[in-house]
Amino acid sequence: MLGFLVKTFPKVSETFVLQEILALQDEAYDMAIFSLQNPTDDKFHHAFNSVKVEVNYLTPEFWRRWQSIKIHLRLITQQFCTYWNTLYLSLIKNDDASLEQFFQAVYLTGLIQKQGIQHLHVHFASEPAGLAELASRLCGITYSISAHAKDIYLQNPACLTRKISNAQFVVTCTEYNRQYLQSINTSKTPVYRVYHGIDAARINSENNQKITPLRFDRLHILSVGRLQEKKGFPTLITACQLLKKAGYSFQCDIVGYGPYMETLQAFIEQHQLKDLVRLWGKLTHDQVVALYRQADIFTLPCQITDDGDRDGIPNVLMEAMTFAIPVISTKVSGIPEIIENNKTGLLIEAKNHHALFAALQRLIDEPELRKQLGKAGRHKVTTQFSSDQHIVQLKTLLSKALQNRGDINLLEPITGEQHG
Repeated sequence: MLGFLVKTFPKVSETFVLQEILALQDEAYDMAIFSLQNPTDDKFHHAFNSVKVEVNYLTPEFWRRWQSIKIHLRLITQQFCTYWNTLYLSLIKNDDASLEQFFQAVYLTGLIQKQGIQHLHVHFASEPAGLAELASRLCGITYSISAHAKDIYLQNPACLTRKISNAQFVVTCTEYNRQYLQSINTSKTPVYRVYHGIDAARINSENNQKITPLRFDRLHILSVGRLQEKKGFPTLITACQLLKKAGYSFQCDIVGYGPYMETLQAFIEQHQLKDLVRLWGKLTHDQVVALYRQADIFTLPCQITDDGDRDGIPNVLMEAMTFAIPVISTKVSGIPEIIENNKTGLLIEAKNHHALFAALQRLIDEPELRKQLGKAGRHKVTTQFSSDQHIVQLKTLLSKALQNRGDINLLEPITGEQHG
């Protein structure tokens, strides 16, 4: 039986986790989901209703810690050295470890043993991987890691290396990430590039929920993402100010939520763009799909923050390309793996609002180019970034891990020359 460990489930911004669970569920995997936290969103994608897998929450309420006393006693009695060594590890690790996490690991161990979990697949190399590492020591099962972006680049490399070395295998969503992880990997643990992929049929079949109608007499620019620094939304808003000064008629919609909401709203008002740029806040995926269907241009000017945080390949880029919308983004991280400049979209330098203005201006002025890039982008996504391809790779790795076979080098890590 496969355990699927995540930080928060469900979560609106993590459609790739939902997509993976639904696909594995469709493959008739015997699964259980473990979530470190209760859901924090007040809206969910309708596809969450299709999840038939049990979700176990590992929230550290006091009663759960007392409930696990029997597990503690059993582990101390049966595995005295393992128990105390694991407790020691949880207290001296230089990352996300804590006594609280040790209690979670013991509680998770009880659930693993009760449900007959043979292998844990963990999304995010941060706290979830740390918890899996402790639980693996306590109950002897293997674990694998799906690493993404923030969990890679904002983590102590020594701690990340240790988690990798104790894992059965690691997958990550870009070749850029794979090369970085391989460069710090001091063990024999294989690191694979497995793109998230997009289920174009599922996205296109989603029902449109009613939203406030857009003004169809103006060109529609769309951007979607969490409202945080690495998404580069101030660059987009400043580019919109330049479009306004140049006399262009357009509507720019930014969909998302996060810590920058008030800052961005103030920025929009400061630049007197309230009639042209609007923040939608949190929407369900159905509602976002409705906006995709009305968009003329999609842009997400990603950037690397001062602390090193960055995106991998934002799923929203793939989603927009699925709808044949011409996309503009930046030469950051794995984005050039999906957007080939002047072929499947336009790429600019990060934090450059003049370059974004020029790219937007070009697409506004050249409707045939919009059509050409949109068509090529859709072809790229549907032929090279299909979720079916991703699931086949992941299923192969997980199936071998569930068979408790030590050598899982069934898939060769894909090199940069092969991702095109």
